[in-house]
Amino acid sequence: MKSVLILTKGIIACSAYSRGLISRITMLRKNLILLSCCVCGLLILYAWIRHQDSDLEFSRSQYSGRFRTPILRIRLNRNSNQQLFSQQTTTNSALLIHGISASKSTMTQLGTELARWGLDCYLMDLPGHGESPERFSRSSAQQAVDEIVQALLSSRSAP
Repeated sequence: MKSVLILTKGIIACSAYSRGLISRITMLRKNLILLSCCVCGLLILYAWIRHQDSDLEFSRSQYSGRFRTPILRIRLNRNSNQQLFSQQTTTNSALLIHGISASKSTMTQLGTELARWGLDCYLMDLPGHGESPERFSRSSAQQAVDEIVQALLSSRSAP
């Protein structure tokens, strides 16, 4: 009788182990399905965001003044008719300047939205931030901003 009991317990233990394994495999399969759905959702979201930006033109440059300030210009493509309210031939500009613990990349979303509304947006890295090779100081930041503002004003007044 003892051997039957041990055998019975062994079968029960084996059966419980296989049920646990099957439930773990089922749970793993459900997690993989959920993960693949999330990845597909993220890819669709990324494609939708990139499509929204297809009517915008992003150009990177570096102002060759004293501070060699990195500039990102965001504007509507010339052949785009997505301009929402501005129907005039001259384009208004906006210079977006980030805060102390940031860079121009933190202002990109705001720049893209303003560009969709018809503004030419210029985003700059202050000295000591982002791609700027210069060291930060309050005076160098103010001088770099003044330098870019003067360059933008002179480019607008040029024929």
